[in-house]
Amino acid sequence: MKNVLKAWLIKNRLTKNSTELYAQVSSEGKVGVTEIVDEIMKDGLDINREQVLDIINRFNQKSAEMVVTGHNVNTGLVRMRPIIKGSFYNHDWNPNINWIDVTLMHGSVLSAAISNTTVQIIGEQVGVAEGAFVSEPTSQLIARDLHANVTRTMEKSENEIDNIPACGIAFRQWLFKS
Repeated sequence: MKNVLKAWLIKNRLTKNSTELYAQVSSEGKVGVTEIVDEIMKDGLDINREQVLDIINRFNQKSAEMVVTGHNVNTGLVRMRPIIKGSFYNHDWNPNINWIDVTLMHGSVLSAAISNTTVQIIGEQVGVAEGAFVSEPTSQLIARDLHANVTRTMEKSENEIDNIPACGIAFRQWLFKS
């Protein structure tokens, strides 16, 4: 079964090109571990709900512990790698400018889900006042494969690229031509 990600098109106010739009994902709400476990239980899992929550919470704790002790962790959903940010002066750790961070990358499960997802454009939002939007549905719903969108973007003609205004970035046209 193909996943469907719904999105609104919004005019890009950073350019003078009136036909340039960007997509904003239509939020379907928030879910946490307990809601995900409830969905798994609906699918017919034969384990006690509390046991599942305990296993997931222990898994999360152990994954976090391992990544902050220097391990590269691959959960299947995401890959995590610890990094240290900030410059070091006099070879000393300074908590005001140094911190521990974790880079996150798609794991194989998330990559497979992304490749099995279609974007459905549900309409266009037109601004009426600063920060306020009203919905203006498009004449039809358009479903596009994510890969096709990337390919179409990469295949812009030389004329389209020449017509893109600088948008406050002096080297934008140079960057698009390279």
